[in-house]
Amino acid sequence: FQTFNDLIHTYLLEGRPLAISIVVNFVHQLGWFSGLQFLLMHISKGGPKNEPKRKQIIAGPPDQMEAIEMNLKCWGVLLSHITGFAAINSYGAIQQLHWFKSDADRGPFRCLMVVPMALAGNL
Repeated sequence: FQTFNDLIHTYLLEGRPLAISIVVNFVHQLGWFSGLQFLLMHISKGGPKNEPKRKQIIAGPPDQMEAIEMNLKCWGVLLSHITGFAAINSYGAIQQLHWFKSDADRGPFRCLMVVPMALAGNL
């Protein structure tokens, strides 16, 4: 994640306003989330075009199903963690907006408002 994030910030966001950075961070997060979903669909032989393959695997030896399950667990955990890092980066950028920054007059509560926003935005 960090390599892609560094490339994006170096080549796309250098000297740009924070609002554009936030939008790009959310697009980056959406890209990782979409990649996760499409890869898991491909590994599990999901989708309408793979119906015959699915039936063949279900009727076949258990080793095939175990291999698919192992690949799903491996790639699912790896890409879900990367997607989580992208979400942390996106909502962390929101916390850097002036309205959310904590100062003596407002206290730390505006900064903490990003947590329910992240929860609602990722469900």
